[in-house]
Amino acid sequence: MAYRIYILKSDGTRMVTEQPKAPELGQLQAAVGGYIETIPYFTKFEGFKRGTAYCNEEGLVKGLPFNRDATKAWREACPDGEESMMQLHGDVIFYAKV
Repeated sequence: MAYRIYILKSDGTRMVTEQPKAPELGQLQAAVGGYIETIPYFTKFEGFKRGTAYCNEEGLVKGLPFNRDATKAWREACPDGEESMMQLHGDVIFYAKV
């Protein structure tokens, strides 16, 4: 079993890797640049139906840049959510079993 990992940068770039184990806390924190927060209902992405996404829990407070691509993907994964409340700032990591 392997895990596919996407890092969605706020500058619009994307990094995709695979590894044999799920990312650990240190890897998640490094990807988002600080303390992590689970993004609720962001479980679908790039054809995966069961994944997990994390962002920097202080992204907005720290003034991190708005992440247009990650926000769009989150809204697509959770179409019934309140769009005005669904805004991601900073880099986001999503991973799922391959």
